[in-house]
Amino acid sequence: MPKFINRKFVLSLMVFAALVLGGAMSVKADVVGICTDVPGQSGLGACNKTVNITGNLLTITLTNTSPAANGGFLTADAFNLTAGTIVTNFTTSNPNFGFTLGTINSSPFPDRNALISTSGAFEGGGSPSLGIGVGQTVIFTLTLASLNGNTEASIFNSEAIRFRGFTDGGSDKALVTSVPEPASMLLLGTALIGLAGTARRKLKAPK
Repeated sequence: MPKFINRKFVLSLMVFAALVLGGAMSVKADVVGICTDVPGQSGLGACNKTVNITGNLLTITLTNTSPAANGGFLTADAFNLTAGTIVTNFTTSNPNFGFTLGTINSSPFPDRNALISTSGAFEGGGSPSLGIGVGQTVIFTLTLASLNGNTEASIFNSEAIRFRGFTDGGSDKALVTSVPEPASMLLLGTALIGLAGTARRKLKAPK
């Protein structure tokens, strides 16, 4: 009886590990991250961000995860594209945003050369409510003439985020830190399969 229970447990563990591993492998390794507060800023803003390159399409997804009590709107995202990159088209699920390519003053961070913003400037302007509200997600798609050396990681690692219109009247600026979810899932799945294999070999070993 104990041996039957052990075999059943091992088989269940192997099925679970295979499902986890299969799910991790089916997810494209997009670069995913969260907003990170920097010294001198309010720390009120929070966000989730994903960068994906498929063919010549660069897709940036931003979600405003700031606490409801803080309010606020995500109004700008500045980043770097490699020198000479040509963007032939820009689309967005929020028509209040536009795209600018050139030297972008993204103080207190170093200048960037690409900007998605509601105002045409990293500092913002006009009405903050045109931006991404708390709990909202907006997708931006840029069509590149060629990849020109751009990668998901290189773009992601240069991201600077701007928030405005918090309930206290303040604003915030943040960088983004990666959270490698697919890689973590892959390691977990591999470890579980290894554990299941070890347990099964022990069951089969002669007493």
